[in-house]
Amino acid sequence: MNILVVDDDDSISLALNAILSRQFPAARIITFSDGAQAYDFYKNNDVDLILSDWNMPGMTGKELLSIIRQRDKDSSTPFLMLTARVDTGSVRAAISTGVTEYIAKPFEKKTLLEKVSSLLEDKLAENALDTADDSVSGDIEKKIIELIRIRLKKDYIGFPVLPEIAFKAVEVINSGNVSMSDVADVVKIDTALSGKILSLANSIYYRAQQPLETLDEAMTRVGVRETMNVVLVYAMKELYKDKDKQFGKHLRLLWENTLTTALMAEELAGRLGFDKPDKYYTLGMFYDIGKLMVLPVLMELKKARPGITDEMVTEIMQVLNKEVGIALLKHWGFSNLFMDVIKTKCEFSDLASAGEENLLMIMASYLCHQLAGDSTDLFDDNIMLMIKNQLKIDPDMVLEVNKNAKMVKKKVKESLKA
Repeated sequence: MNILVVDDDDSISLALNAILSRQFPAARIITFSDGAQAYDFYKNNDVDLILSDWNMPGMTGKELLSIIRQRDKDSSTPFLMLTARVDTGSVRAAISTGVTEYIAKPFEKKTLLEKVSSLLEDKLAENALDTADDSVSGDIEKKIIELIRIRLKKDYIGFPVLPEIAFKAVEVINSGNVSMSDVADVVKIDTALSGKILSLANSIYYRAQQPLETLDEAMTRVGVRETMNVVLVYAMKELYKDKDKQFGKHLRLLWENTLTTALMAEELAGRLGFDKPDKYYTLGMFYDIGKLMVLPVLMELKKARPGITDEMVTEIMQVLNKEVGIALLKHWGFSNLFMDVIKTKCEFSDLASAGEENLLMIMASYLCHQLAGDSTDLFDDNIMLMIKNQLKIDPDMVLEVNKNAKMVKKKVKESLKA
């Protein structure tokens, strides 16, 4: 770990070197007396933190900051400015140039170490992961989870943009009584989607003799509920597109489970007589959304650390799904209903106050894993039996739900190939 200290006052450089070396013994502290020397080092080496004075002969601290940010537009190298200039204009100038933190001279050791520790939090967590003990059960997983939580807190993990059509679909479904006119307004946002609805209406699934040519006719044949299902799947699938071959397999499996959970939830809600079964389909589409955020980070870590297994990836995604999913749904402006469903885990402590919709979503996720032949170790058998009894789900209903969900899933997926 490389930390640059840039100050033309030798006494301050020596003091900073001593303080940082004691606090971070594994770090390499490199000192320079002007910005130009520091920049030459920065260009040719990995740097994890820069502490720089503002006023120096030659290249100033502000000029060093400016040239680094201009050279690396996406540079996330933390830059801590140490200066006696505390007037509002100077602070604003430093912030607009891209400074990460700002400390006024003379500074207190405690304040300095608090800010430096915060800026190095991500790097220290990475180092801790690199030194994790493979022989200690759960040590690697624990350190990965800590690292991802730090990155989420510091906004290092970018939130994906939810397609406009998905926003519209969720709005319409949650509004209550959905009319054919409402559905048509959503479908018309994307011209390619109209063709897919037509293709579905003219497919063998509807055993139609007369081919249809208009969108209104197609939606009438397919029905409001199923049309909205296709719309939401079409919109959400964009988020699960393979962007990198290294995690394509995991991404496809996550998409399959998302779609199956949504279909299972809707089928269960319909058979149990719940109000607005399509609402549960929508909830299912976002039930594991946190895993989608975590997966690319895990795959990046896995690439550099072969000791991270696929089993670890699955387990860590499950652990972080709740907190990351809630953060993402808040960012998108979703209602509390979605977040409440994600919050409820398969634990007795959570289920005591859980509503029927929360129990149904847990059951849908469980049946999805069961149908796919995945491990159901994440679900407590006694709890699942309790949920089945409470919701009055018998074995025959499970068979019918599985059968119908598989059929509808096939139909929807084939329609999207058109």
